[in-house]
Parts: sequence; structure tokens; C-alpha cells
Amino acid sequence: MSDDVLEVDDLPAVMKQVGDVSRVNVKLPAAVQTVRIGGFVMKKKYKLDEIDCANCALKLENAIKEVDGVSGVKVNYVMQKMTLEADDAAFDKVEKEVLKLCKKLEPDMDVEVM
Repeated sequence: MSDDVLEVDDLPAVMKQVGDVSRVNVKLPAAVQTVRIGGFVMKKKYKLDEIDCANCALKLENAIKEVDGVSGVKVNYVMQKMTLEADDAAFDKVEKEVLKLCKKLEPDMDVEVM
């Protein structure tokens, strides 16, 4: 193992000890899905009117996950809501792409910020 590879169980402790975390590789527990180092993540919620079915919601969620800059998305068919997470610095650009994709995949669905 090289000096710039670090295996840890406690990520917050490592972040306190290491100044430049951009070059550190960390072995994370399997339950960890997202690690954000540096920058801020913005989260917005949207109301989805006229989303047709659970399969449509899943299709939409999977497509949005592929948009560059999206760090997280949840589409809830029952609640008719979507939560979008992206880097704060690029959020406006990411949001524009996501809303364009929503209109393409579900043309009858209206999306509005909650």
C-alpha cells in the first residue's frame, strides 16, 4: 500500500487529521453511498403533477441519476415529489438539464419548486 492510500473506519477522524483530502483513498463501509468532500451540496424539492405511474417515476429517477453533476435524486410517485441534490456551484446548470429531461420523458407532467 502506498503512502497516499489510507484505510479507515472513521471518515470524520481522517478528515480532521488530513489537510488535503483530495489525494486520499478511503475504504468505506458498504452502507456509505455518497461522500462529499469540499464544496457544498444544494438540495431542492419539487412537486410533480401528473406523473402517471411508479414505473414512470423509476424511469425518471434512473435517467436523472445519469445527468452530470447530480449527486442524488429521489422520485416518489405516491407523494408526487422529487428531491434533487447537486453541487451548489453548478446547481443552476444541473437543475436546467434535469427539468429539460423531465419534460422530455414525461411531457404531460408539471414540475414546480416546493
